Amino acid sequence: MSLTVKMAYLNMWRRKSRSLAVIMMIAVSVAGLLLIQGIYDGMVKQMIDNLIRSDSSDITIFGKNYKESKSLKDSIKNPQEIEQFLENNQAVKSFIKRIKHDGLIATATHSQSALIIGTELEKEQKHANLSNYLIDGKYSFGEKNKEAIIGSELADKLKLKVGKKIVFTAQNKSGEIVSLLLKVGGIVKTNDVNIDKSAVIVDYQAVENFLALKNSTTQISIALNSKENLAEFKENLAKGFGKEVDIFAWSDIFPMFLDMEEMIIVFNLVSYGLVFLVVSIGIFGVILVCVLERIREFGIMLALGNSFFNVSKLIVLESIFLGFLGLGIGFLIGGGLLAYFNVYGMDLSVYAKGLSMWGMDSVMYSEIKLAYFIQAFLSVFFATVFAALWPVRVLKKFRPIEAINSRG
Repeated sequence: MSLTVKMAYLNMWRRKSRSLAVIMMIAVSVAGLLLIQGIYDGMVKQMIDNLIRSDSSDITIFGKNYKESKSLKDSIKNPQEIEQFLENNQAVKSFIKRIKHDGLIATATHSQSALIIGTELEKEQKHANLSNYLIDGKYSFGEKNKEAIIGSELADKLKLKVGKKIVFTAQNKSGEIVSLLLKVGGIVKTNDVNIDKSAVIVDYQAVENFLALKNSTTQISIALNSKENLAEFKENLAKGFGKEVDIFAWSDIFPMFLDMEEMIIVFNLVSYGLVFLVVSIGIFGVILVCVLERIREFGIMLALGNSFFNVSKLIVLESIFLGFLGLGIGFLIGGGLLAYFNVYGMDLSVYAKGLSMWGMDSVMYSEIKLAYFIQAFLSVFFATVFAALWPVRVLKKFRPIEAINSRG
């Protein structure tokens, strides 16, 4: 360790309480920032995962113009060729066909608009882990496929319990008004607002017959093994089937989440700007007071032949020591909190009802990214150097003889 570095380190502890206060201020700021970033990123990821898991997945295929018209006449015709392509593609993790159609659900005393979803439970489990969100009843359509799994908020609104009978009425592909008698077999709470508020999930074949959709489907949802291949995979699908169907990435269907990701970038810039200011002001105050207290000492050093560069380097090193000690402690605290909440999550059950409205679970898990630590490091590093510049400039205004005669 060079003499200058050793002196800078020892000088930092001349006023232990003052130095410790600045170090802890930096540590708390950095730890808090890391935690907020991790939780916020985790929250957005959870919202996206909850929504695309039970709806679009990474890529969704609709029939031509179906997204705008929602007409059964615009459904995907003969989807077998697409299914065969997906089954033989190594980039595909899982896929599922769903039939979705708006209609009216009615009980003996209540009725309201609802969404019937035809699916295969075994494939749904593999694709979206639907059974994990079952809160009552069983994960089954019954022996004769006459039972339905419904969303929790829809069940609450219609005062439905497992075993109760419901009637779903809709217009089929031919334009006829048809009705389907079902019994509630299970209730799910997925934190996907569309599912929980209006979904009536029924056997795929039963819905296909009910809506007269022979060899047709309204949606094919595809989950990929790697999100990095999404653009390339979508392009390959378009080359093969683009004339017959419309193909959308999840971000095409839910553009608001791209806006949220842009908001995260702005949020991070503002957050690190605040950390920069906090660290700069805290270290600036300590270093300026230290310089003013030791004006005479610095004057003697300059008079004995030390260059101004060496003296100013001593001041800058003190500033860096303060900043990096605070940064290191902040990394330990913040990193530990991120690791804990990444595994065990932050239990916000008391706000469960409000969170579910935004598609979030009551337990929120944090993200851990190297970028958090790199950005914090750069912010603190530049803040510490910047904070030392003004005190150095103050010192430079003194001539050695003036500094020696100073009472500071």
